[in-house]
Amino acid sequence: MKLKQTTLIEAIGSHADPRLKGETHEVAKRIRSTRLMRRQSRRWLLAFTIALALLVSAYLVSVLATLLIAGTLTIIVGTLLLNRSESNRTPLDYIAAAQAIESANPSLKQALSTAMEQGDYRRGPLNFLQEKLIDEILDHNTINSWQQVGKEDYKNSLFRNLAATLPIWALLIVALLVEPKQTELLRVVSSTASLTVSPGDTDAERGSTVVITARFEGESLPKDVELVTLFPDGNSTRNIMGQSLSDPVFVYSLRKVDSDLRYHVTFDGRESEAYKIEIFELPALIQADANLDFPDYTQIPDRFVEDTQRISAVVGTYLTYSFTTNKPIEVAKLVGRDGREVLLEAANPESTRFETSLIVEDSLRMALELSDEKGRKNPFPPDIRVEALPNKKPELSIAFPRGDQRVSPIEEIALEAEARDDFGLLDYGVAFSIGTEPPIYLSSAEKNTLDLDSDFETILSLEEQSVEADDLLTWWAWADDYGPDGESRRSTSDLYFAEVRSLDEIFRENESGGGQGQQQQGNQGEELIETQRQITIAIWKLKQRGLSDDSFIEDAKVINESQTEAVQELEALKERLDEEKAKTAAELAGSLMGNVLISLDTVIIDGVEDPLDKAASSAQGATQALLRIQPKEFNVSRSRQAGGGGGGQSRNQRQLDQLDFRQEENRYETASQAQSLTSPEQKEQLQVLSKLSQLARRQEDINKRLQELQTAIAQAKDEEERERIRRELKRLEEEQQQMLADVDETRQRMDRLQSNENNREARQQLDQAREEMREIGESLRNEEISQALATGTRAQENLEDLKEDFRNETSSQFTEQLREARKTARDLAENQRNISEALENLDQEGGPRLDNSEDREEITERIVQQQERLDSLMRDLREVTEASEFSEQKLHRELYDLLREQSQSEIDDQLQMSSEMLSQGFVEQTQGMQPELQLSFDELQQNVEQAASSILGDEATSLRFAQEELDSLSRDLQADNGEQEGARPGQEEDQRGYGLQNLDSNEENPGQKIADAGEPGSSQQRRPENKQPSQQPSDQPGQQLGSGQEPRQSLAQQPTESQRQQLEQSPGGEAGEQGQQPGQSGQSVAQQPNSNQPRQGQQPGSQGGGSPTGGRGGGDGGSDIASALDDFLSEFSRNPENESPLTGRGFNDWAERLRTVEELVDQPDIRQRLSQAREEAERVRAEFRRHGSEPKWGVVNDGIIAPLKDARTWVAQELARYEDPNALQPIDRDPVPRAYQESVRKYYESLGEK
Repeated sequence: MKLKQTTLIEAIGSHADPRLKGETHEVAKRIRSTRLMRRQSRRWLLAFTIALALLVSAYLVSVLATLLIAGTLTIIVGTLLLNRSESNRTPLDYIAAAQAIESANPSLKQALSTAMEQGDYRRGPLNFLQEKLIDEILDHNTINSWQQVGKEDYKNSLFRNLAATLPIWALLIVALLVEPKQTELLRVVSSTASLTVSPGDTDAERGSTVVITARFEGESLPKDVELVTLFPDGNSTRNIMGQSLSDPVFVYSLRKVDSDLRYHVTFDGRESEAYKIEIFELPALIQADANLDFPDYTQIPDRFVEDTQRISAVVGTYLTYSFTTNKPIEVAKLVGRDGREVLLEAANPESTRFETSLIVEDSLRMALELSDEKGRKNPFPPDIRVEALPNKKPELSIAFPRGDQRVSPIEEIALEAEARDDFGLLDYGVAFSIGTEPPIYLSSAEKNTLDLDSDFETILSLEEQSVEADDLLTWWAWADDYGPDGESRRSTSDLYFAEVRSLDEIFRENESGGGQGQQQQGNQGEELIETQRQITIAIWKLKQRGLSDDSFIEDAKVINESQTEAVQELEALKERLDEEKAKTAAELAGSLMGNVLISLDTVIIDGVEDPLDKAASSAQGATQALLRIQPKEFNVSRSRQAGGGGGGQSRNQRQLDQLDFRQEENRYETASQAQSLTSPEQKEQLQVLSKLSQLARRQEDINKRLQELQTAIAQAKDEEERERIRRELKRLEEEQQQMLADVDETRQRMDRLQSNENNREARQQLDQAREEMREIGESLRNEEISQALATGTRAQENLEDLKEDFRNETSSQFTEQLREARKTARDLAENQRNISEALENLDQEGGPRLDNSEDREEITERIVQQQERLDSLMRDLREVTEASEFSEQKLHRELYDLLREQSQSEIDDQLQMSSEMLSQGFVEQTQGMQPELQLSFDELQQNVEQAASSILGDEATSLRFAQEELDSLSRDLQADNGEQEGARPGQEEDQRGYGLQNLDSNEENPGQKIADAGEPGSSQQRRPENKQPSQQPSDQPGQQLGSGQEPRQSLAQQPTESQRQQLEQSPGGEAGEQGQQPGQSGQSVAQQPNSNQPRQGQQPGSQGGGSPTGGRGGGDGGSDIASALDDFLSEFSRNPENESPLTGRGFNDWAERLRTVEELVDQPDIRQRLSQAREEAERVRAEFRRHGSEPKWGVVNDGIIAPLKDARTWVAQELARYEDPNALQPIDRDPVPRAYQESVRKYYESLGEK
């Protein structure tokens, strides 16, 4: 501790650079204090010697005794004055401080002294070398602190000084003992306490609070401790520091520190060292401005947007982004999530504004990171988003005729098409091509116009084009617009076919009758024609996508392989041809197929797309040549099954529909299933959302149990209770581990979804939640309940956020709110009807009574609750209205109108009046108000449902999907039962319409290859799903490359409306050919006359997985394509081996589908039944895995199948009520009791037989 000193004369080395003086100032002060204390020690010892001599003299000479105290005090005061005088005259020695620092830091050598001795800075600036020397010295101080130099000598000198002072003070005490009367007046108490000030020298953010603490060590504490602060403007403040209870610590808080300052602590006339607080500001973004220069072809004026961090711009836009900061910035950069960095250039000398310019090509999401000269960064980098709006190709579609056609040479085809573009169409029309001839483009655009959309039509006269029988005509819509480079580009629609049929085709009825075996016979070349047609479409799609597609070369290889297999099929077909004309056509087809292979080889080897034009023309010519192989006479018969022919059969469908068969139609066909209402991608999204909801709920339950355990362990009184809590923690740890596995499964499902930015973010968020859940397990393992609870809360919040984000991604952000609002509106209307009925029965219940006040009070309470729920509904709708103002404008308008009408209605006043009047006993008046109230609630329900339909869509869609899934889930269980116990009476009939023929082959499916060639990102290694009957695939190769479809769709694609009637068909059939219109059910089977092939068909009632040849018809059965298709279809048998829902690998998929249905059902009791069914299935599954015991089917029927049937009944009734509100519905919706189910079934069967 040292006394405050004041420098009165110029310091030694004061001419040195101020920066060096500032860094060595404390060391210089310490050296001066050390030197002074050494000399003061000598003076005190000399003073003590004089005082001791005076004391001895006083004892020897009594006269001197009276002068002893005065003399001693004079010596002390004189010594103090001398010390004071010398202190004022002794300057700071910066040179000595530099030498001391150099001694403590040998690496400096003589650099610091040399820097100190550089000329007087007041006479002019230093030269470059001098400046560089000083900078290097200062950098050394940054790495090696100089502030500790001299502290040891200072402490030693201080100790010696105190030791030298004590004797004279002791002598003074002796003198006071000699003169006791003067003791109280002359006593001086010296404080020997030591002080530690925190935080000392420090930095603080501007506007923050700095807490200063002073800790004293020693028995005696000072009474008054003050904090003195010195500001740069010369002002100072003194604040009393408060003591912290009985601790030797004094504290004061400097609030909102806005400037640099120095401070020290004073106590009992002493003061501590002076410390400094330096203020800094963290870098921050003040404003971001964007200047958009759109491409000329967009005709959008340039735009300047102030203060924005989100920009949407068309690809090709020149974007200049300007960022203004709060202080000079050393480094400013945009950092992408992929690690990409874009350095920003300073746009002004102060380095407070930065700019970057770029041409928008891809969407960007980057964080703006700022760093000042000391390396401080902005703690929360703002998120800068640039959304690239692609210049999409025109949307083109053929409106009429839909699908492929079969026409005569003299027909006129009316072609209608639609074209849409985002920035305008330069030209558009219809194009057609005949065989291998060059295409002819017909323009329908008006001159000097730039339409955004257009519907146009063209009459194509085939007679004028001189087409002949067996020619193949293709047509498509085309449009020109501006590409991203500003140049004109041409786009085309899907490719459609028209086969020119002969005018003398003959169709004869097969007297031997139809049958499944005969149905599956086909023309020998039908399958090959279909394959070649699919190859043509695949090449067309490949040409549309262009070389820029990542999978262009791979898909070209797939098409090449398929074309090679088609050539092999053609060679096999040539051997069975007898007619010369057919052989010539086959030779031509083979030549053209060879041209296709040559062109595709060039594409693959050279990586160019120009040869695709020739390949497409040759493929079309090969298809035309194959058509000429077909006969002109057909034997046909009516099939008993709903399926008809595909491929060639669908091409002849119009002719077949016009035939008058002698054999009557079987009017008791197997009922066709409704088309699936959601795609596999949407189903996967629903299952992921359901899984996330379940994970969030489970994590919430674990957190609640952790809270209970945290309280229990604090209240535990004995070791037995603590051991029980440890066991519970162990169970929670195991449950958390199971949740980790479920998270991994959910992650895999998310990986299978279409990849986009939002899905990538969802995956990252799920990974973060998984890491937190892993940390929970570790905390539980270490019995750190508080830590586990904190982490679990974060994990739950992340899962909830992820669930909401994913819900918004897969549907609309208002889906749940509107679904709840719709349900509330319906409940309100239903409750109002119940209230009206209760009022009418008020005096009829319970017989004669003196008073019905209890019933009136109950109804009054129901009316009050009705009013409260109505107010809550209006608040929720008002929130949705405000939130949807910009994102869902249609919903916003409808809800706004609803709220406006509701505010003008008197329903609130009527409810209030009804409750008041009824409470006062005016029953009749209350009853008279109910019809108007009921009408108001019905109108409210209708308006809410209408508004919700804009987001939720048709409610029947969800109901149909739930009904379809429930049927499929029940059938899977029943099929599993059949596999365990064997087919039972009545079961075959139940399964007859649902069985998919299982064709056994291990060869690769070339049709799937072709399908995979048409669209990027597809995988041939897809996991087969448990398809329901309406989702069975077509059984011919290349089916999904039908014209107008995306080539890379899976063969398991949901059938079209016409395909739903075709559950079994010939290998050459094409269930999804686009020329087939709804209603063309394919009731006839076309086949070659004089065919000697035996009939091989699946018998009614047979299940999937039959004999390898059971589903084959036509051909020699050795086709590579058909064999590969058989192998593919075997994956979609109704219950493949080891895929049963209870005892096989199909349980997880079955349970996920059931959980998805649960989410779609709004009725609480039905949802509870489904949940119980799923839990019972999990229990049966666990028993099977644990003990290997087969399921008890009585338990399965009662605990699983029965709830599914109950739910199916409810869904069917709700669907019927929704589709036809006037239809009669059963009052009691409970299912038929089991004891009467068989009788009811027989009753309805008897009705069907009459």
